[in-house]
Amino acid sequence: ISFLKRAALGTVFCGVLAGFGVVAYVIHQSQDTQAKILAGLVGKDGRVAKAFFSPDDSIKQLLIGLIEEEKKHIAIAIYTFTEKDIAQALVDAHKRGVVIEVVADRGYGSDRYSKIPLLANNHIPVWVYQSDVDERKASLLHDKFCIFDDTIQHKALIWTGSYNFTQRATLRNQENVVVLDDPAIIARFKEQFEKLKGRSLLISGLPGTVYTAEKKIDTSLLYTVKKWLNKIKLPL
Repeated sequence: ISFLKRAALGTVFCGVLAGFGVVAYVIHQSQDTQAKILAGLVGKDGRVAKAFFSPDDSIKQLLIGLIEEEKKHIAIAIYTFTEKDIAQALVDAHKRGVVIEVVADRGYGSDRYSKIPLLANNHIPVWVYQSDVDERKASLLHDKFCIFDDTIQHKALIWTGSYNFTQRATLRNQENVVVLDDPAIIARFKEQFEKLKGRSLLISGLPGTVYTAEKKIDTSLLYTVKKWLNKIKLPL
């Protein structure tokens, strides 16, 4: 019996070691892919104008690499966000001092896998888009773009396409992303991002406030209040 116990424990121990080995290999392969895709992003002329397609290209690793390279500020407008690795990369960037701003569609509240609460709980400013309090006139925030101010080789970049931050978009869907360093296009996206913030409700990132997934904010109600308060004209 003692021999059988030792044999069983030995088998379990070997299995655990093998598991760690697989995880280490996957991480190494992921980092290697990320390094290669970033290395090929800047052309020989020093410009960035690249197209990527999933699942053929490693769009997720490209995005995480750009987040990790960012030194100042990232602005994100996203429809669906359930990819935990991208969320963690943003949290890590926020903790090292990068300013992160996110505008999300209010549909995140009905998705239990959404990573928007994770960002909010880490004090990253998140705005929830509100098109109209009348659901018959409601629209979606269907954008998917990221603006980087100072990422790889100190470049400002716009990252945009059909890619939602989801595992399905990474591994299964036919998606596309383009990355550009054109100053005029980046400026246009920055202008639009500010418009989206103005059409949305800030739910996190304010001093002294804590957002929790367990106690969700009724963004529709708050938006209604905000809308009516904005109409009030107080006498001087």
